[in-house]
Amino acid sequence: MYPQIMASPIRRKRADEAPRLKSAPAGCDTGTFIAEGEGEWIGMVTGLKDHSMNTGRFLVSMFVDNPFRRLGIGVGLFESLSAWAAACDATRLSLWITSTNHPAVALYQRCDFRPDGRS
Repeated sequence: MYPQIMASPIRRKRADEAPRLKSAPAGCDTGTFIAEGEGEWIGMVTGLKDHSMNTGRFLVSMFVDNPFRRLGIGVGLFESLSAWAAACDATRLSLWITSTNHPAVALYQRCDFRPDGRS
């Protein structure tokens, strides 16, 4: 039940492929993307520069409100964050996850994250 690190290679995608997402203006140190539905926040993701690895970024926070889960919003948020990381010349996007959080593990695996053996 210890947290583990998962990582995904950065794939170049267009940021506008994820509908209903807004970004908060930021440079390459921080990226935040918000999913809105009917004027309300229904999801959010934030990434930070990994200062131990100049070409890496960390996904540090992500949520999708319960009624909107399993509708592709999490994937859209991830794709927006991945596009931000790619625009900042990142080659790796990592996150910490509790291995017993099965819905989150499934989402990140759909987004090509794989355990990297660190915990």
